[in-house]
Amino acid sequence: MTPYRLTSAARTELSQAIFYYEQRENGLGSAFLEEVEDTINRILQHPTAWHPLSPRTTLSNSSLSVWSDLPDPY
Repeated sequence: MTPYRLTSAARTELSQAIFYYEQRENGLGSAFLEEVEDTINRILQHPTAWHPLSPRTTLSNSSLSVWSDLPDPY
């Protein structure tokens, strides 16, 4: 699997979103996290399937930015 990292701000926002959804309904936060992880995995498996924002950032249709060590496409 290609390594990736979330910024500190992204990790904080993700944690807050998980907490928010879990407070609304038991298990919803976990389901949200699973969807985020599935989206990251899709991006890592098919990194050229989405529009590159920069040489190291890809944007999926879910508006999740993932940084990875991809070759510079430019």
